[in-house]
Amino acid sequence: MGFDGGMTASFTLTAFPPLENCHTKIFSTCGQLAGDGRLIDVHDFRTQTRTVHDTSLDGSSAAG
Repeated sequence: MGFDGGMTASFTLTAFPPLENCHTKIFSTCGQLAGDGRLIDVHDFRTQTRTVHDTSLDGSSAAG
């Protein structure tokens, strides 16, 4: 995908893995987002920092 200012992104979805959530990765010019249905991992290529966000309320996986 192309965006204003020359930024680009690609999208990869791995669907229906056995007994797991779907895994989603979004790559862009400046970073990457990766998610597994519970955790969202944000990697900033410019600063080389990573932040992980747990989206579950109780720490459990939705794929149970």
